[in-house]
Amino acid sequence: MNGTTAEVWDAMASDYEEFTADPSSYSEAMEWPGILSLLPPLRGSRVLDVGCGTGRFSYRFEGLGAAEVVGTDVSAEMLRLAEEKRPPGSRVRFERLPAEALGNLGDGAFDLAYSSTASHYFPDLGAAFLGIADRLVPGGFFVLSCMHPLYTASYPAEPDGPWDTRYLDDRLRRYFQPWTLRSGRGEKVVCESFHHTLSDYVNSLSRSGLSIQEAREPGPPASWAADRPD
Repeated sequence: MNGTTAEVWDAMASDYEEFTADPSSYSEAMEWPGILSLLPPLRGSRVLDVGCGTGRFSYRFEGLGAAEVVGTDVSAEMLRLAEEKRPPGSRVRFERLPAEALGNLGDGAFDLAYSSTASHYFPDLGAAFLGIADRLVPGGFFVLSCMHPLYTASYPAEPDGPWDTRYLDDRLRRYFQPWTLRSGRGEKVVCESFHHTLSDYVNSLSRSGLSIQEAREPGPPASWAADRPD
């Protein structure tokens, strides 16, 4: 199937949740430890989770002491799954909203903005980062977890095209998500996203008024050398 970003993620939501919830997934074994190492203290803070998906990190931020957490996403099905797994007593609020429309969240600024592997779906990286920066308190933090540009550079321009690195190719990328191919679904879902280079990220962050304090490229757990050498 083809469709808008929201429609495609509605179709892939269950596959994504199953893929990332596995303790040995990249999200759990590599991404989350890296996130934890970069987070400021969250006790009593307000947190904005942009592209929150099924709410995995939104609920964790609340568990780390955040007083208020707002998660935004364009996919109704992803947000439905997020509500479905809401822990007892959780006050996390979810809004169906694209990254470019964060001004519609109402009044109030956030101590921390966070986004996990959603930025390659932002057609205008600069506008998205500027909108995020505008929602931060003075001295607030933005923690961005993104697909590495060397990886998004390999996404094909057409679903049946080769996964070859074309770093300076700024065409829209169209491909089958690897976890969807492994899910056994009858219909293949064509996912569309953008490839942003390292300079796109650095310049867009700088122009939004944000300063880069640290960058990390987390590797796999040491145990994978024996358990998952592939």
